[in-house]
Amino acid sequence: MDHYSIDRSVFTDEEQKKILMALESIQATKQIDVEESLLKLRGLFQKRSSNWVEIDFYGWEQSEEHKALFSLLRDCILSDHAVSFLYTDLEGKETERIVEPVKLIFKGYNWYLYGYCRMRKDYRIFKLVRMQQVKKTEELVEDKTREAMPQQLQKRFNKDDLVEVELLIKGKNEFRVYDEFRAGYIEKTDKGIYVRVKLPNNDWLYGYLIGFGTSMEVLGPDWLRERIKEELMKIVKKYLEPDS
Repeated sequence: MDHYSIDRSVFTDEEQKKILMALESIQATKQIDVEESLLKLRGLFQKRSSNWVEIDFYGWEQSEEHKALFSLLRDCILSDHAVSFLYTDLEGKETERIVEPVKLIFKGYNWYLYGYCRMRKDYRIFKLVRMQQVKKTEELVEDKTREAMPQQLQKRFNKDDLVEVELLIKGKNEFRVYDEFRAGYIEKTDKGIYVRVKLPNNDWLYGYLIGFGTSMEVLGPDWLRERIKEELMKIVKKYLEPDS
């Protein structure tokens, strides 16, 4: 097999293009280097580089540290090593975890690690930005069986507790409507842009909406409008009474 060669006629012209496009897509993610393989196949198929896609999962603000973390976790998954880290949950509580990693998941602009948590004795999902002091352990994952994500966990991950909100956005943040609320109903009005959309019902929601500043008004539901008002009053009080 060392001297095995591929006859390019085995693949149709369309199949050759699809193979190269698939490898170019992988190369564009900057997570796996397949440039050498691409060069060989382009030569074999006598095709030039299309350079048709560019992907950056990290965003403008991300550092080399984030890329190093991704590479470390990928290495742990492929080499069957457990990973240790300090994790901060939604309530701000920190716990030390040892996890047998299964896969990395990219969803909703964020990276997650899915794996078996030895502390919880069950499969869990961890947000990468909440993981600190991440280290590859010397412990090998004994059970090499990569279980599919349990249905209950998959449902919770894919379908958060959603709430339908009504918003009115105007001014400098109007452009964000088409970036962030495309899945909802959008209507231009004389008062601004009306949006009706479903968003995750958790603490993230309040900070996210407040981040729009005076260019957004929460129209409904009433309980969310009141909650935003309460959070804003806490912020005002913090600055008026800094020692409180």
